[in-house]
Amino acid sequence: MELPTSLNYTASKSVIRYKRFNVRTLGTNSASAGSVVRMRLPEGLINLSSFSLCFDLTVSGLIADPDNYFNIKMPHGHKLLREVKCFVNNQQVSGKCGDYDILYNALVKASVGEDWINSRLNEHAKEIIDSADDFGLLKKSPSATSKVASYIVSDMLGLFRSGDKSIIDTNLWGTIELEFTFNNTSSIAQYVAGNASNANLQMKITNVEGFVEKVVQITPMYNQLVNMMLKSRKEPLIYCYQNFVSTINADGSSTRLQCNSQSIDAIICCPLDPNYNALLSTINPDSQLSAPRYRYDSGRTISSTSTASTKNCNLYININGEYYPDVPINNALHVSHITTSGLFNHSVYSQNLLFNDISASRYGSLGTFQTYDFMGDTYVDITSASAPSYNRSAFLNENFIWYQSVCNEEGYQNRILTGYDTEGQSVEIVVNHDCIVSNGSLFVAALTTSSLSLDPASKQMTVIE
Repeated sequence: MELPTSLNYTASKSVIRYKRFNVRTLGTNSASAGSVVRMRLPEGLINLSSFSLCFDLTVSGLIADPDNYFNIKMPHGHKLLREVKCFVNNQQVSGKCGDYDILYNALVKASVGEDWINSRLNEHAKEIIDSADDFGLLKKSPSATSKVASYIVSDMLGLFRSGDKSIIDTNLWGTIELEFTFNNTSSIAQYVAGNASNANLQMKITNVEGFVEKVVQITPMYNQLVNMMLKSRKEPLIYCYQNFVSTINADGSSTRLQCNSQSIDAIICCPLDPNYNALLSTINPDSQLSAPRYRYDSGRTISSTSTASTKNCNLYININGEYYPDVPINNALHVSHITTSGLFNHSVYSQNLLFNDISASRYGSLGTFQTYDFMGDTYVDITSASAPSYNRSAFLNENFIWYQSVCNEEGYQNRILTGYDTEGQSVEIVVNHDCIVSNGSLFVAALTTSSLSLDPASKQMTVIE
């Protein structure tokens, strides 16, 4: 496939000035659980990768009582988005994933460390690695019956990624609209103490708006190149971008995902808790970090007397007769070392969030003492009240994520497809597994490369998924 360099890269290389534009919702700027809001981006040269979504979240129904209380952790911003869709000329071009929050959370746990989490304070990412939010410990009576916080959510998946800067000209491709479906209370980690109840838990989202960068001044050469291209070019113009698709399967030991795209770049699998959709569910803050929706439990355990407790998993992926890896994965612990590209090389990044666990000292006293961590995996010396804890049990019990790359990072680089080239045909991805908890499900998602195609003569745009 030919990507016209002048259209995708010259704009970003030759620009003189960017300007940040405010993007308002089409209709109401308030939402509740399950509500949908839509935004239309400004016309011109837009840097899609710069888009950020801003809103205020109010969580009510908490109970403030010293002994019988109900408290929650304000969730990471991406957990509040059940679906993220992009439309170009009213055609949906990305976002065929009904559980965007699960996909994004799995990618975060599989690729980042504490430094990344702590740099996302305005996204409230702290709760992913801590038994507290910005307002205090989960296992403590809240100071009021509600919590309110402002969010800035960036780094969206989908059309927003196409190289370092996703510059797209709406004068060529047409109007771009973004649609967000907000999640419900299943995205919130909850704790009930004593005789309290979480039955009145509610969430409300207000003041929804967006921000995006627009090129407001460029070299005249860009317009000349565009005009020359449209007059002389006969073959279609192609704009490649990242896409994704997912499924959840609760039946048997084989999960199938239909994938219709230009290229399959990576496959993400994680087992889901039986209560992953429960609106009202509690966790144990002493040993759990995530709400059931984001507890990826393999059903395997660490044993001090036998290595068999993590084996006999029979995990492999089949794409048109090609197997990943070449032989099934037998040991669940090997999943964390399967891929070897980019940020997903867990064997190099020893502080990956897959192995993050509650620190026993979080509820201990200052000073030095010895204890087993709460997952029972490691015997540790604790010398402060904020000592981090990393262990294999946390990976198996809460963060079991299989990221199987089939290309070198992005699937489209230097005008060449580097992923699994599907040749535009529908492909079935089959995941065999024996590594989920009883009555659990398996979430499977594929990161893919899709493209927009524009006929220079007719100006007709088509989506090549």
